[in-house]
Amino acid sequence: RSGNEIDLDPSTAGLGLTLSLPEGRSVWESPQNFEGGGTVSWRAVFEPASVSTIDRPENNVGSALTFVEGEGRVLLLETSPDAAGPIADALRVSGLRVTQESPESVVGDLSYFAGFDLVVLSNIPRWSFTDSQDLALSRAVTELGVGLLTVGGNRAFGAGGWLGSELADVFPVDCQPPQTKELPGGAIAMVMHSCEMPEGNYWGRRVAEAAIETLNPADFVGMVEFDWSEFRAEGTNNNGCLWVLPMQRVGDRSAAFAATAALTYGDMPDFDPSIELAVAGLAQTPAAMRQIIVISDGDPSPPSQKTIMQATENRVQISTVMVGGHGSRQDKLAMEATAIATGGRFFMVEDPNNLPAIFIREARRISRSLIQEGITVTPTVQRGLVGGPLDGLPALPPVRGWVLTGPRGGTASLGSGVDTGEDEPDPLIAWWSAGSGRSVAVTTDAGRVWANDWVGWPEYDRFWEQLARWSMRPGQSRELAMRTDREGERGLVEIEAVDENPAALLRRFEAVAVGPEGQRVAIKLRQVGPRRWRGEFPLSDDGSWFVSVAGRRPGEAAVERVLGAIDVPYPEEFRALRDNVAELERVARRTSGRILTGTESLFTREGLSFREARLPIWDLALILAAALFLLDVAVRRLAVDWSSLFRRDVVEAPQTTLAGRVASRSDTERVSKARGVAGHVEIDDLPDSSEKSAPSPQTDSAPEASPSDRSAAMQRLLDAKRQSRQGDDA
Repeated sequence: RSGNEIDLDPSTAGLGLTLSLPEGRSVWESPQNFEGGGTVSWRAVFEPASVSTIDRPENNVGSALTFVEGEGRVLLLETSPDAAGPIADALRVSGLRVTQESPESVVGDLSYFAGFDLVVLSNIPRWSFTDSQDLALSRAVTELGVGLLTVGGNRAFGAGGWLGSELADVFPVDCQPPQTKELPGGAIAMVMHSCEMPEGNYWGRRVAEAAIETLNPADFVGMVEFDWSEFRAEGTNNNGCLWVLPMQRVGDRSAAFAATAALTYGDMPDFDPSIELAVAGLAQTPAAMRQIIVISDGDPSPPSQKTIMQATENRVQISTVMVGGHGSRQDKLAMEATAIATGGRFFMVEDPNNLPAIFIREARRISRSLIQEGITVTPTVQRGLVGGPLDGLPALPPVRGWVLTGPRGGTASLGSGVDTGEDEPDPLIAWWSAGSGRSVAVTTDAGRVWANDWVGWPEYDRFWEQLARWSMRPGQSRELAMRTDREGERGLVEIEAVDENPAALLRRFEAVAVGPEGQRVAIKLRQVGPRRWRGEFPLSDDGSWFVSVAGRRPGEAAVERVLGAIDVPYPEEFRALRDNVAELERVARRTSGRILTGTESLFTREGLSFREARLPIWDLALILAAALFLLDVAVRRLAVDWSSLFRRDVVEAPQTTLAGRVASRSDTERVSKARGVAGHVEIDDLPDSSEKSAPSPQTDSAPEASPSDRSAAMQRLLDAKRQSRQGDDA
């Protein structure tokens, strides 16, 4: 339980319990006493009596999570126990159970933060948090309702590099001060060198993005890298080094992020040209602080003494970061000497997960102007904010320093400010609701440096108690019961209203699941019975899934919230306890394959048969039938004179047709004109139409009349007949 072994059977020796597992689900009870509250994790390991019975040892593990309510539990994260001592004592005096830790000593996953009702960050910089801790705490506040109280200091809010982080969206103040504040900007140039480590390009881009996110829009940023094509080009004097991002204002960061995506991470042989180029670019900026960050595995040659002198003359600090590669001890000493000679710092990194924090920390060194100190100001308190954490408190004591931030706007409330004579006072105490949780920000410290007058203030303990209790996660609803379960790769959520109020049937629910990687999945609950609602969601990853359900009755502002968890101890593929031999045999049989027992050769063709693939011919038959139908119609309806297709001489059209008659008439006129005849004959020369002339005998020597002569004679007879009919009519 929660990492501690428990005795399941005190009556026997050892801590385990001997049992037999029947088929199906089995339940064994083990009474446990809970002290305090929070999240309790359970892990059970099943060890078979015979090793030969183990099919898959990966699924011999079961795990679960339980939420235990108790007195308010507070997690106080600090980097200096002495500086956070006053606030820790004040919270303990108020009856809260305080756990005081440093960020490096906690696991910092979602299940850890979900076990507390309030998390207090006392002067915590962003570089002390990993990316996973940043995301986990943000989800714990916005989705699970955990409260967040952020206390200032010289490494808090924007001065601590929180700009652009996940938690920056949870703070009730803006880590970026208003543009009306005249703040001297800084300038940073990053020299990106190839790092021969796993996922080297990914980490190179990630550290550059982390530094860019931390800078203010008024700061300057640039990136230099080595390009082999530029190195081989003739006429260049930069030895292959070039500006991927020339020195410019950060602005909206779009140009800087685009440059990080274009990095090629060339393996430069020498540091001198790149650092010399970066120093020249920084010297042209009006920045108050100038810095170069070099990330490398250490194998390039160190910069020359001349380049080091140029950096010192232009007030440029060089910080070097060496990652695990093939660099030697001499390379490490050279990179460390470069940082010391220019007033920078040297970092030796074995775990690449620490790289973003280093770049964030170094980037914040050029923005110390976000700290306002050296003057004593009495804060103003905004009255009339009913229901806030400052209700009933008198005027606040003076402060001597704070972190410059901007008002969040929207639903955020500014309870107290510091008026320095400018247009708007700087935020000192602000609060708002961030999703399901509440967040409070105090931009001064806990009372050791800037607010030391507060420690002797009679209302000091009451002040911190009110801030803590207002932002703490409220207790879960007693009128709603949640049951969670898992079916395969789906998570099941059931809600039941256990009160007798008829209005319970009209509740409206909002449900969300948060996965192990911080992914957020909305759950739609539908009513499946009287006072019962049910929903499901996909379990895409193994690990702990948290479920938060908020119910609200019509016309009521109060929210009833219940929490649950589903634990997936191993990936879904390990749930299969037996192989499916029947299915494998069916696949081999249907594909004409073989069943191998382990002794056969996989590449032999013995026992294999050629696979026949039968395809339906119905589509082809339809096409052939359509073609035959068209051919049948053509044969029946079309008459083709096949002899004329192969005849080469000209065939005249028959006179019975209109074309033939037109051709005969034109031939007759042409012949008549050739003979000088007007195209007709006298009537007297023709025999009577009623008389029948005897055919004249033809001799063998008489020539046969040509077709043209017969056509002309026929035409003359027709003309004579026509004239005769006209005379009779007259």
